[in-house]
Amino acid sequence: MSAANPRVGLAVAILVGVLLTPLLWLLGRARRSAARPWVIGGHRGRMLEDNSGALYEWVTANTSQPILWIADSALAEQLQGEGKPSLVRSSWRARLAIFSAPVLIYSHGDDDLDIVMHLWRGLTGRRYYLNHSLNVFKAGNAHTPEYQRAGALKRWGLRRTMTDFDALLSSSPFEAQFFRLAFPHLADRVLPNGGGAHLDGFIQLRQTPAARHVYWFPTHRDDDDGNTGLQKTLQEILTNETLRDWLLQNQFTFRIGTHINTGDHHLNVQPPFELRTPVTIKADLAAADVLISDYSGLVANFMLFDRPAISFPFDCEHYLRHRLLYTRIEDLATGPICMSVHELVQTLVNGHWNDDETSRARRADWQKKLFVHSAPVYAGECYRTICRLQGVATQERP
Repeated sequence: MSAANPRVGLAVAILVGVLLTPLLWLLGRARRSAARPWVIGGHRGRMLEDNSGALYEWVTANTSQPILWIADSALAEQLQGEGKPSLVRSSWRARLAIFSAPVLIYSHGDDDLDIVMHLWRGLTGRRYYLNHSLNVFKAGNAHTPEYQRAGALKRWGLRRTMTDFDALLSSSPFEAQFFRLAFPHLADRVLPNGGGAHLDGFIQLRQTPAARHVYWFPTHRDDDDGNTGLQKTLQEILTNETLRDWLLQNQFTFRIGTHINTGDHHLNVQPPFELRTPVTIKADLAAADVLISDYSGLVANFMLFDRPAISFPFDCEHYLRHRLLYTRIEDLATGPICMSVHELVQTLVNGHWNDDETSRARRADWQKKLFVHSAPVYAGECYRTICRLQGVATQERP
């Protein structure tokens, strides 16, 4: 297959979606009813590891509510093989389901469901945005340097490219305040509850014992220079003999998590280092003795396990040229802050990452702000909130 074929396929999907819009709208309006399946997606159909995925799994397991996951072809085939309802993204059947559905749900953006969803705003059923994880650290949308510097006309244009929704469900009032910063033009559509379905999976793993793993999750960088710097830092970590010796002597494994947008970083990884995939994130956090992170919201998720964490924002100055943070690194950090590979290695080797009374107290304070429930009830509340907003009865099984 030539390198051009994927681009041709993308262009055809866009063209067909545009040309079919009038027909899809007419058929959808005629078919749409409360009894039609809800349509849900996340990560642009590539994986289930987010709020949408957690809600989809809960609804299919606990209710008789018809619901369809929109997936890429590989994931759709997997889900269908497991007997779970799914359609291939940008297919005719998926597009007709979108226009017929009373409820559309997504976690990253409208285009989780279809590549031309931006063009169908105002033509479909009610839209619910769940965000993909906890939104308390790394900012986006209107809360970015680009948007803050823009004039009125450019801001108007930028808002046209942002995620649109009829309601945004937050996991807590604390998280809701940051969503309102990200979407000031839609602030009245942000709800202070009903979100955070993915937290159930972490809560269910809280009793998992630590298994002598250091887990580093470097988040995605938004520019080539940032990714080049990340690649250099990864190589420094993997070739640091002091770190390698400490890991071997103490029987630790150093796990490197990968973001779905960065892949495997083209790394050659050998023990005691391991490269992990995005689908193992929950299990990796649950088994970690210590988390190393930079700007990822996973630093907040990890607080559910009540274990040590190291902040490693080695490229902070460069990163903040492209992104803003809702919460200062110094405020969210509950343990050491390391600005270089040398500092990180020394912190691990010297045992300075281990908890002290101050770290535990700071973590307890954050837990109160972040998590309104200690039991895995977030997905169920999300489902009930959508039913309430739709004015329909729930269909939970006894």
